[in-house]
Amino acid sequence: MRLPELEGDKLKRSEFSSYYIGYFDIDMAEVRTEQSKLYMFLAIDRTSKFAFVELHETSTTATSRDFLLRLIEAASYRIHTVLTDNDIQFTTPGGGGSAVPVIKEAMANGERFVRHPSATRE
Repeated sequence: MRLPELEGDKLKRSEFSSYYIGYFDIDMAEVRTEQSKLYMFLAIDRTSKFAFVELHETSTTATSRDFLLRLIEAASYRIHTVLTDNDIQFTTPGGGGSAVPVIKEAMANGERFVRHPSATRE
């Protein structure tokens, strides 16, 4: 069975916004296993599609801070923007373990040398 043809004006497709390399979306999801549940921390660069994933038994501000520190080490280029959701692990400043200072430090970090310039479109 086919869908009927649409009459009239066709929908106009919008173009994707362009981003410089180093713009990361970061999120966290709960993953259930047979034994327990784990927390998946995920970071994806919008331009290069570089993905960084870790599974953890806890979901705390210290865990998210450590995840971001390892992301900074794993990325072969400068991180200039970090977009997170409103999870408390990423957004609560202070309290001795917040990810907020790490995000700010990553964005203020000096230039990082790239392993392969062609991979960064620079």
